Amino acid sequence: MDLYNRCSGDSEAEPPEMNSGIASFSERRLLLESTLKKISEKSQAEKTTKANKRKTFGDFTQVQQRNSSLSTDFTDDFDFTDSDNDQVPNPSERQEIPKKSQVVCLLDEIIRSEKSYINNLQRGIGGYLKVFEHDIPATLKGRKFTIFGGLIEIYEFHSNIFLPKLKRCNGVLEEISNVFHRLITEDHFYSYVHYAMNNWKASSICKDHEQFFDDHREDAGDKLGIMSLLVQPIQRIPRYKLLFEHILDELGKQIEISTQVKSQLAAASRAWKAIEKLAVCVNASVNVKDITECYEISLPHQGKFRDMQAFEFHDNDAGKRFKGYVFLFEKCIVYTESKNNASQKNFIYRGHYDVDSLGIIQDVNHGKLSLFRHRLGQKQLDISGPSPTISKWNEYIKRLVLEHFTQKKQKGRFTWHGQTTSEIDKCWYADVM
Repeated sequence: MDLYNRCSGDSEAEPPEMNSGIASFSERRLLLESTLKKISEKSQAEKTTKANKRKTFGDFTQVQQRNSSLSTDFTDDFDFTDSDNDQVPNPSERQEIPKKSQVVCLLDEIIRSEKSYINNLQRGIGGYLKVFEHDIPATLKGRKFTIFGGLIEIYEFHSNIFLPKLKRCNGVLEEISNVFHRLITEDHFYSYVHYAMNNWKASSICKDHEQFFDDHREDAGDKLGIMSLLVQPIQRIPRYKLLFEHILDELGKQIEISTQVKSQLAAASRAWKAIEKLAVCVNASVNVKDITECYEISLPHQGKFRDMQAFEFHDNDAGKRFKGYVFLFEKCIVYTESKNNASQKNFIYRGHYDVDSLGIIQDVNHGKLSLFRHRLGQKQLDISGPSPTISKWNEYIKRLVLEHFTQKKQKGRFTWHGQTTSEIDKCWYADVM
């Protein structure tokens, strides 16, 4: 039986809400269908290895006992008193083995914890999927993919891509840092953003069936419970960030900053910044589910989620001012009105701009950013905030638009317009072929 059948149970399963920036549902099904078999094989291999170790340990204990009795007889026949030529060296004169530097220990910890993380995911996923092979509550049928689909995607990435690349670095800091930076910037870690956006569904299902999972915890070989398994990916990115912070601290303690240390500092800093940006995106993505009254578009089909930010808005068409948040996706920008209360966050959808027809202009003098469709004044939204934040998001949105048009340049001519006036000293115009 393939992974999808194992993971989605029966015909009642509903296709997961997919982000179009990742893959289609059928592609994910093909990508993940061999995972369960691999996990089962690894679990069986671990059991065989442990059994062999127990057998070997038992044989070794018997041999050790025999050798112990022989050694007693042997020592009775020999005199081990020191001769004139045999001197026991003074402990203070012994040459100590050099200790590993703290940086090397931290790099070893990255590899060690990565292996442990993969093993924990493999045991947890494999154990609970076996539980689903037996009688389960009717309310759990068809929900295996909702609970475990994101975990499997993360497990596959770490097991097949990330850990092998880290091992090939042979403990070289610059190379390990470059692997982190490259894979994050190339969106290989986007599975964590997708997991964070959808984890609330899996957590809700498991909490509703807490007694069932607790009753079968031993059958799954899980000591801590399924909620502990679900939270491991959420904790992983902050752990990477902390490890690189320690590495940067240790490098900063170097008395002499050599060329090699400068290179290490530069590489580790790039990796840390990429991890920090990823952590911010993961944390922000959990708020997407709290956008309400969004009937015009389907958020899961707006490409990859990138970021969110609080601003003050002036909707020119509605003649309304309000505070809220911008949510940035690959295909569009969504703006919301924030009406949070003490018990629940709530982002009320107020509109969006498709990247295909988006215009943007920054008023540096007044700390304002204006979004519009096709030309200035058409469905214009003025965004106000601190000048550094406005400038950052101006560049952020411009880069997103340019990347979007570059990807679509084979489909025709796209012209994106900015406007220039005497009061505005910064704007942007793109004409991408």
